[in-house]
Amino acid sequence: MSLYIIGDVHGCLSSLKRLIDKLRYDPAHDELWFVGDLINRGPESLHTLRYIKSLGPNAKVVLGNHDLHCLAVYYGVRKHTNKDTLKFLVAAYDAAPLIDWLRTQPFLMHHKATNTVMVHAGIPPMWDLKTAKKQSKKLRKSLSVENPKSILSTLFSPAPSHWRDADTPRRRRKFSAQALTRMRYCWADGSMDFTFNRQPAARPTGLEPWYRVPNRVPIDATIVFGHWAAHPAMAPPGIVPIDRGCVYGGCLVAYLPEEGRCVWVKAVNA
Repeated sequence: MSLYIIGDVHGCLSSLKRLIDKLRYDPAHDELWFVGDLINRGPESLHTLRYIKSLGPNAKVVLGNHDLHCLAVYYGVRKHTNKDTLKFLVAAYDAAPLIDWLRTQPFLMHHKATNTVMVHAGIPPMWDLKTAKKQSKKLRKSLSVENPKSILSTLFSPAPSHWRDADTPRRRRKFSAQALTRMRYCWADGSMDFTFNRQPAARPTGLEPWYRVPNRVPIDATIVFGHWAAHPAMAPPGIVPIDRGCVYGGCLVAYLPEEGRCVWVKAVNA
C-alpha cells in the first residue's frame, strides 16, 4: 500500500484529479491523505468536497484554517467574504451531510509505518508529539458535538499566543486551533505571531518559522504541512512543506513518504 500526502487543494478539483491520475492511485491498495484547506478560494469548492468525501475510507484529511472558516460560515459564526468561494457549498442540497463529515475530521494524523505526521500549519515548538496528538484529539471531539456553533464561536475569538497562557480548557482549544491551522512564525519564546506571512528569507529579526524556534521540543518524526504557499520547497530534514500555491496558479503537490520525494502537477483551470 502506498501513501500519498496531498497539499492544499483549495477547491481546485481539476488539478486534484490530474494529480491523482498522475499518481496512478489505486483505492484497493493506496491511501490519499489531505493536508487541509480542501476548499475555498478556488473555483470548485462544493464539487471538491463532494469528491474527496466520495473517495471513502482510504482518503483521510486534517482540517485547515479555510475548512474551519467554512464551518463557521455555515453555522453563522462568520460571514462570507469577497475572496471566499463557499456560497454554493453552504447553500447546497447536501450541505448538511458534507458539513457534518467535515467537522468530524482530525487536526493531526500520524502514519506510524512511515513515522510521518500530517498537520495543516505546524506543531507549536513547546509541544512534543504526545501533546500534539492529545490536543488534536480534544479539539476534534469538541467539534463533533451535536451543535458546534458555540465551539466555533470560541475558536474564532482571540486566542493566547503562548501555550503557557492557555490555562483553561477553553483557552487551550483556542490556542490549539490557531496553532494547528494558522501558525507560521513564532518568537524566540515560542509565542505565535500572525502579523507576517511571507517567505522566511524576508522575516523580521527575531521571528522564526515554527520549526526553527530555539529550544523547540524535538519530534522524532517527519512533519508534513501545508498552509504556507510562500514557503520555499526546501526545508530542514524532517520538515516537508507541500503547499505550492495551486490556487494562485502554482502547483499541486503530493509527498510520497516511502520514497521521500514529491510528485506535482501545474495548476489547471476548471
